[in-house]
Amino acid sequence: MGGPHVPAAYPEPSRRLLMRPGSVHRFYVAPGQVSKGQVRFTPEQAQQIGRVLRLKRGDTLTVFDGTGVEYAAELIELGAGKATARLGERRPTTAEPALRLILLQGVVKGEKMDLIVQKATELGVGRVVPVLCERSVPRGVGRPARWRIIAREAAEQCGRTLLPEIDDPVSLSAFFAAERSAGLAGITLWEDERCRGLREAVQLVAKAERLHLFVGPEGGLAAHEVRLAEETGLHAASLGRWTLRAETAALAALGIIQYELGDLGLPSTG
Repeated sequence: MGGPHVPAAYPEPSRRLLMRPGSVHRFYVAPGQVSKGQVRFTPEQAQQIGRVLRLKRGDTLTVFDGTGVEYAAELIELGAGKATARLGERRPTTAEPALRLILLQGVVKGEKMDLIVQKATELGVGRVVPVLCERSVPRGVGRPARWRIIAREAAEQCGRTLLPEIDDPVSLSAFFAAERSAGLAGITLWEDERCRGLREAVQLVAKAERLHLFVGPEGGLAAHEVRLAEETGLHAASLGRWTLRAETAALAALGIIQYELGDLGLPSTG
């Protein structure tokens, strides 16, 4: 998948409509939903606005289109399955992480993968690649459309203005073959007593422009998969002496990496 689609610039909004304090309801809108300074919400969004959030005409909310910019918006029409808002203040945000983090996640079963996608989005991951590993469970595949919805909803909730890319599931060998020419740097989580600790591995990749984190499925990674990752530029590392579930390991490692190299733990600017 490529980068986010950047639509034509929106019309200059009315300067009378500014971001009001307490405008916490955020909605992702596709570029096609915006025209002539107004945004038309989908029927599902309209139902959430009217029936769930119980907003009314004149109330403000925040919309973003996945390109790194968000807008204040004032509801001007609200009815059965319909909602329209007038765009107001356009503002770039600092909500996106400075670290370009790519999660290579060995596909795990159903809700576990849902959880990883949701929390990885909240932790600032820019791309999630579901990897078909030797020990992946087949019924965990075939859900990329659902994962993209989960990522979108997580971005709405946590304040991000870019949607992470969610790839279709791919074999490990195919992914490395396609990405090798771009140059990979990163870490493979592997619970082996011979591995360096994650803290040490993080320092080895501290200067990378893109950092890959490879986490295995239930049952972990096979030795040949770890070797393949190492040959491509990913350092094997351990989280420590505890044995963690796949979903716990992924999220713990993401948090540590974002703390060491990213924005996690820095003062809030907003």
